[in-house]
Amino acid sequence: MAIAEDLVEHCRGHSNLVFANAKGDIEIMADTANEGCRRAGLPESFLVHHGSLSKEFREDTEERMRSDRPYATICSSTLEMGIDIGSVRLVGQIGAPWSVASLKQRMGRSGRTSGEPRRLRCYADSTVTPAASNPLALLPLELLQTVAVCELLLEGWVEPPSVAGIDLSTLTHQIISTIAEVGAISAQELNVRLCQEGPFRSVSRDVFARLLRALGSTDIIEQGSDGKLILGLLGERLRANRDFYAAFAGRAEYAVLAGNRLLGTLPLDTLPKPGDHIVFAARRWQVQDVDPRRQEIHVKPATRRKRPTFVSAGGAIHHRVIDRMRTLLADETPIQYLDASAALAIERARAHAREQRLAERRWFPINSTTTVWLTWTGSVQTSTYEALLASVGIDAKNEVVGLVCICSTADLDSIVRQWSATKPDLLTLAEHVQPKRTRKYDEHLPDDLLDEGIASWLCWLPLNSL
Repeated sequence: MAIAEDLVEHCRGHSNLVFANAKGDIEIMADTANEGCRRAGLPESFLVHHGSLSKEFREDTEERMRSDRPYATICSSTLEMGIDIGSVRLVGQIGAPWSVASLKQRMGRSGRTSGEPRRLRCYADSTVTPAASNPLALLPLELLQTVAVCELLLEGWVEPPSVAGIDLSTLTHQIISTIAEVGAISAQELNVRLCQEGPFRSVSRDVFARLLRALGSTDIIEQGSDGKLILGLLGERLRANRDFYAAFAGRAEYAVLAGNRLLGTLPLDTLPKPGDHIVFAARRWQVQDVDPRRQEIHVKPATRRKRPTFVSAGGAIHHRVIDRMRTLLADETPIQYLDASAALAIERARAHAREQRLAERRWFPINSTTTVWLTWTGSVQTSTYEALLASVGIDAKNEVVGLVCICSTADLDSIVRQWSATKPDLLTLAEHVQPKRTRKYDEHLPDDLLDEGIASWLCWLPLNSL
């Protein structure tokens, strides 16, 4: 693998951090890089660090990074900030960064020694699908996104703080916490503490009252004879749960054990089968047994490998990053920091963009029932347009810079013309956003309240402005 070979070349003899967007990529890349070290007659020097590893393994990696021997750790955002790992010479990024702010934070982990520059190496996929009817398949979107983020970083721009929407799951958590703290509290005092003077000021009194009634209907809270709110039976069970103080929902996971040693965890919906080979904690294992009763996976050392599967989701991309991707395609200025293969991929993408007029055209019919809609806007805005299409029965798939819509070009054009002159009701659009239950306490809330929360983060741009 070319990336692993490059990491071996540029990371030898120094301590380094290399970030990857997926835990599976972290594991397989570290294993491949260590294999490259062995072939070159070098000691294995690549470690891993991510949230599915046991605390013991993460702390062992941190301790090794602080030692006198140079290591390179391939990691997730767990090492983006906060943890002391000593001086780092180089920061790598595998895959497109989701935000300028994140890449800046990661890059800031290098160059902390006096006189040392900050060093960043980015690795992005530049492959395309030749002769594809979808114009987006001929664009190296991961490479374009990486370059766009780097260009904005060099200009000193970062994403502004987002305006928080209505997070009713976290508000539910705080309602339970507050009642557990004080024992009993009036609805009015609770509203003042959490909404009027607290962090949930965007929650109206009406929505707050509806939320209290919904929590009362499921016995999370109840009203005492004095009118004050106390915890109900379900509320007491939730508060007593060992993961109550975590703000986010934990996934059902199986412990991965080598003998009696805990390596970490794998999610329930991506479990390997007995006999499968996996790479985990930067080592190769074969699955001996999967115990559903104890929720354990027992493994033994092996020589073969397979990339482990983790369920993950990408981050939201700011509209300015997407706009810079379009600007890069329309520009002809060479990008000085690209290697030869990336520079060639950008050159070919620009030629394709000029030929197809990607920066100006809105619709690209793939066939009589499928149309590409190039929105060239951020993730939140594009998700809003996706909900708009869903509201009229049209399925669409988000492709970073646009939507692949299951409808004819004429139908799509008619819908856009219909909505161009007016702003739709965002609450109505929210009804068509799926899945709705993505946060810890969403399962306890009715759809109408979940729609209030979804509508608060949808963002409408007039369609005639695209």
